[in-house]
Amino acid sequence: MKRFPIMILIAAGATCFAQPTAADQPFVLVNVVDLFDMNGLQVTVEATGDCNTQPSNIPLALNELRIGTNPSVVATDGTRVWIGGYYGGNSFLSGSPACEDSWYASVGIAELPDITDPQSFPLNFIRYGGTFQQGTGIATTAWFSGLDYDEATDSLYAAFDEALEINPILLPPGQTHENSFIAKVDINTNSVTFGDFIWKVNDPLGGAQRIEGGVRVDPLDPNTLSSMYVGSGRIWFLDSSNGAFLDNPVIFSPEQLPGVPASTAYLQHTYDPNSGDYYARLRNAIKRIPRDTSTQISPFDFQGYQILAGDNGTVDTTAEGDDDQLQPFGTGGLSASTPIIRKGANGIIDTVPLGDDVISATAAVNWHGDPLDWPFASPTQGQGIAFIDSSNLVALDEDLIIATSRGNFGGGMESDIRFIDTNGVLFDELLLPCVPESLPDVVPALNQTAFYDVDYHAPSGTLVVLEFERRRLYVYRAQTTTSSKPFLFDHDRDGDLDLVDLWQFQRCFTGSEFLQEEELIFNCQYFTIDEDCDVDIDDWTQFAPELDAGGGPVPTPPDAPSVNSPVEDGSTTVTLSDVDAGIDQVRVYVNNGLVATVNSPTVVGNTTDVTVPALSLFDNVTADQTDGIGTSPLSDGLEVGNGNGDVFISLGIRESGDLGMLGSNGTSSGDFEWVGANTNGAGGSPQGLALSPSAGWQTIEFDPATDPISPFFSLGDGQITETRGILESIALTVDAQSPGRSSGAYTLYVDNVINVGAGPGSSDVVITDFESFALGDEVLFQEPTFSGSTVGNLAAPLSVSEVTSDQANGGTNSAVLQWFFNDTSASRWVRVTTFAANNKELPIIDLTQPIRMDVLLQTP
Repeated sequence: MKRFPIMILIAAGATCFAQPTAADQPFVLVNVVDLFDMNGLQVTVEATGDCNTQPSNIPLALNELRIGTNPSVVATDGTRVWIGGYYGGNSFLSGSPACEDSWYASVGIAELPDITDPQSFPLNFIRYGGTFQQGTGIATTAWFSGLDYDEATDSLYAAFDEALEINPILLPPGQTHENSFIAKVDINTNSVTFGDFIWKVNDPLGGAQRIEGGVRVDPLDPNTLSSMYVGSGRIWFLDSSNGAFLDNPVIFSPEQLPGVPASTAYLQHTYDPNSGDYYARLRNAIKRIPRDTSTQISPFDFQGYQILAGDNGTVDTTAEGDDDQLQPFGTGGLSASTPIIRKGANGIIDTVPLGDDVISATAAVNWHGDPLDWPFASPTQGQGIAFIDSSNLVALDEDLIIATSRGNFGGGMESDIRFIDTNGVLFDELLLPCVPESLPDVVPALNQTAFYDVDYHAPSGTLVVLEFERRRLYVYRAQTTTSSKPFLFDHDRDGDLDLVDLWQFQRCFTGSEFLQEEELIFNCQYFTIDEDCDVDIDDWTQFAPELDAGGGPVPTPPDAPSVNSPVEDGSTTVTLSDVDAGIDQVRVYVNNGLVATVNSPTVVGNTTDVTVPALSLFDNVTADQTDGIGTSPLSDGLEVGNGNGDVFISLGIRESGDLGMLGSNGTSSGDFEWVGANTNGAGGSPQGLALSPSAGWQTIEFDPATDPISPFFSLGDGQITETRGILESIALTVDAQSPGRSSGAYTLYVDNVINVGAGPGSSDVVITDFESFALGDEVLFQEPTFSGSTVGNLAAPLSVSEVTSDQANGGTNSAVLQWFFNDTSASRWVRVTTFAANNKELPIIDLTQPIRMDVLLQTP
């Protein structure tokens, strides 16, 4: 057996078999990804007291669909990873109501677009909305049991199984629930159906069976899919173009596996990509069935040594040739796997089975019982399998099988991955990093109800291991004939160990006494060469010889870009600013899911435009940028708006005591009060008069003598004692409780600002009607982003204050104000001040008389 050069060192744990040397297996851990956001419930489960009553926050929960309570299956193409979910029901939502929680259930598929990205949090993933099963009828153990990526056609296939019928209350339009299905998923980002099923076959294996063996593409015939279900003893072959049934021969029988009934649960299966041989799990056993293309349909020699009774349990066939009749013709009440005819002396079956009687399989290579000190137990899921093709791996001259074990139903899961050669002999062990068993006094041990799924992408040498219970993904890479050896400690994934990696190693260094409940942070876990979950001198002795000290000073990743306003419902373009010249990549996320990536973007004046799928109202848009050093943090979020929304409006005055002519410039002094504001909300936002969009002009009047008065922070006392002052500002606050709220873009026209009855003989004093000013002049009001007290609530660059002739309420001119809020939370408000305006700055007003203005806040 050829051994590898040292590529990764893993300390051996206590096991009951001979432990191979740690250098034997070729895979290097290059990333650990936290999947909790993909699976964790993000809203509070409401107790309605009536399980038939929908909780009020279900729309919010469905807007942030999780792929289940736990990740269950994985597939990769070497860069992308697809993950399917499992719904654990009440066992996951501990302490929640016993039935209301099912309203929040969702199971589906999501994509991680770049598993080499060193940033593990926040998690960037794309939810495949067209694959989701949702709603009150989803039962515990509803799950995706298999995913498979087909390199030949760039397609993804999925298998789903469900114990009970599901109530389709909350399903996407046109989608139905079944006990099981097999489907083809659109993974082409340029397709209009990206993330949806291309086709979906309900109950594809018949009899409302649960598919727990997943789905695989035949590597030598991508037109054929294979699948298995619990208790069948058969392999199903399906047409990959539409999921249509092709064949379902028996592959297991009692005589082939003495003491094991044919109705046991058959689990994961896979293929040798070169020979096409078929490998399947039978509990903790593994079975290889050689390929034989001489048959008409199935690519295996299933011309077996006996005929079985079939699903109807009745003998429908009479023996022919020298075959032996074991059960009389017409006998009923038999199990499907009961032998009824055996081959005779000529060694072949001469009889053609009739009815639903079937021919069982020929002998095959079987490893079962105790090949790896695994108990031959009877759990019905969790024993994964994958085939490692040696042809593209440097220094590996034999193929390997990856297998996981489960000692008994409901627990006993091992926290490692075993490599087995094709003779069934243990080759090596891959310990997962930071397993809690290594710190039993500090980190609670796994309760071992979980299982692992694995997938291997041969061209890139990528191995992914999905951990159900702790909700994480491990990404391993091997040296291939087309790539260099991966470095265990390569933090920035640039293929060398320089001062950038040393800087990160120092940040991760804990020393050997490190103990903490939260374990080593994810991006430090591939700095540890063993499972002890620390970075210490043992790791340094492996790191130091590889370090290139001439790597230069430690650079820093770029700063986050900014998402420019406006972004509105239906928009398909997002403009980013603060983008560095020569940046390698920009990415845009919607609700934390990656929706667009632009490599080598065109940057003009530190901005670039990114095309995205149509945005929806209240979506949260963020972005990051990547250069040769690393990836920036995510930008601040910007909420998608829908034009003008419901707001509160208040008048800001200062009790300056100015005695000059009304309407002339005053001084910015005295107590600052809000007129018309009942109270100040979050962030000091004044809660004034309700203002909703309207088709026409609205007249608003503020009376300092009778309206509620609220102070502007500590600059006021909540009462007006002066008779003269200045019109300091108007405030507009998001009505966060209104369904008609919006972040923007806002366009507010203001006309005819009047101090009512303040002139001689109680005549009105016109502060301004904007008629005497040129178009484009700034009159009375500064642009909305001028005020330092509220600029943080607004999204640049939209900020306008100027005279316009677009609208007027009498005459030809008015003032137009434009802005965009970051989001529609209760703390978002804008203070549009008159301080330092180019014209009509800080106009003096009579505080004993009302202030009236006409406003036009048009409907979207």
